[in-house]
Amino acid sequence: MDFNLSNDSFQYDPGTDPTSISAFPPCSQLKTPEQIRRFELLRLGFFALKLRKLECRRERADRQDYEYEFRCNLLRHAIFQQVLALTALDAREQAMRLINACRKKGRNDC
Repeated sequence: MDFNLSNDSFQYDPGTDPTSISAFPPCSQLKTPEQIRRFELLRLGFFALKLRKLECRRERADRQDYEYEFRCNLLRHAIFQQVLALTALDAREQAMRLINACRKKGRNDC
């Protein structure tokens, strides 16, 4: 599903139906708290790097783009939710170190 900010509409593509978690083999499910924590840290890293990539593109383009702002806000919200999840898993410090590492790397790469 894609959101078009210019006309505030969603476009649904039936070929991109989300895969339900039940479609994965049962042996690939996360069972221990450490597995869950590592997976959530991986997701956080993905979101943080994706946000850094968008911000670097923005610096090069130097223009006002509402879709860009929308995507960045979604990623910031996802990062916030990941930090909350990792706080509940007692991994807040690791999450903050990961975010800071992505920010530092981003300043040097843009």
